[in-house]
Parts: sequence; C-alpha cells; structure tokens
Amino acid sequence: MYGKTITTYLVDWNSSGIKTVELSNWIWKAIIIPRVKLKDAKVRQEVKQPAIYFLFWTDENWKQLAYIWEAENLINRIWNHDTNKDFWDTVIAFISKDNNLTKADVKYLESKIIEKAKGVNRYKLLNWVEPVPNNLPEHQKSTIDEFQENIDLLISAIWYPIIKDKNTNSNSDFSSLYLNVDGTNWKWIYNDEWFLILAWSVWRRRETIAYKW
Repeated sequence: MYGKTITTYLVDWNSSGIKTVELSNWIWKAIIIPRVKLKDAKVRQEVKQPAIYFLFWTDENWKQLAYIWEAENLINRIWNHDTNKDFWDTVIAFISKDNNLTKADVKYLESKIIEKAKGVNRYKLLNWVEPVPNNLPEHQKSTIDEFQENIDLLISAIWYPIIKDKNTNSNSDFSSLYLNVDGTNWKWIYNDEWFLILAWSVWRRRETIAYKW
C-alpha cells in the first residue's frame, strides 16, 4: 500500500462554494458545484467539456439520494437540470484536465458506475433510464476501468462514498474504545466508516438550567 495526495482548491475562498479536487498523478479532476453557485461555475472553462457527474441531495426522511449521468457539455446539461429537476442541491463532476475525454469514454464509464452504485446500494438512485454500455477498444476499456477506481477513491474521500464497497470485516476486526471517568462508563466499537455505542453504556446525568435574559 502507498499513500495518495489529494489537493482541494477553494475557488472563492469559501468552503461551501465551488471546489476542485485533484488526485496526485491523475489526469482527471473533480469539480464540486453547489446548486446556488451554478451561475459562478458557468464561466469556468472546464465545465464545457464531456464529464461523468453525480447529483446529490437528502430527502425529508434524511435518505441519501443520487442521480448519475454523463454529459458531452457538462454546464449545458447541469443548467438543464437546474430548470427541470427541483430535487438536487450539489453536483460533483469528473472531467479531464487536458480535455481529452470523448463522448464514448463517458458513456462507457456511466454504465459501469451506475452498475457499481446499484450493487453497493449506499444511495437511492433516481436513474429512470438504464444506460447501455457502448463498445470501446480493449485498451481504452482498461484505462476507463482504472479511472473508475480513482473516482471511487476521490469521491469517497470527499464524503460521498456512492460506489465504495461496503465494509465486510468480521467483529474481530473492529477496534474498541472505553471511557470510564466521572460517572461515565462507555464502550464503543468502530471501523473506518462508523462507530457503535454499546447499549449498557452509561453517561453521567447532569442538570441543565435555562436562564431567561
């Protein structure tokens, strides 16, 4: 195993604004666009090329939802979604740094990623049309398959693990922590995705006093 460097650039000095995210030694990058910043994104050159993109949002029951598609011109497609789809609030798109992606590349990648997202079932997908994988030369398929692995790594690192395989470790592989101090007695187990506080854990009860000013 070896490390990876991920570089995040805040376009407008705002952590909740437009961001670009790059993985070391990779010719693609991600661009994260909040819906409220769509007009600002329109002037950027990289959004006018082919891309694979994800729309993300949360419903009233806090269910995580997503829509995955490809575009020959990213900003035109997203602008159309802004008009015709009310539900989404964030788009994450993957584009080439040197603008060498083709329509065929992103069509093939789209079908592979939707298939993987459905398989791991982390998000509810609202893709109404099943994409048909197109034919690419064998060497190009191999390249795009490697790109999918990098997309998985990068999009998971920015907290949207839509195509990340679910952790299947046994209980013996979980780590444990204990907290026993000042009337508090907790034990929880965790892995790299979640933690679970055991039912018998006790938290010291404290009185809360509200003051009216």
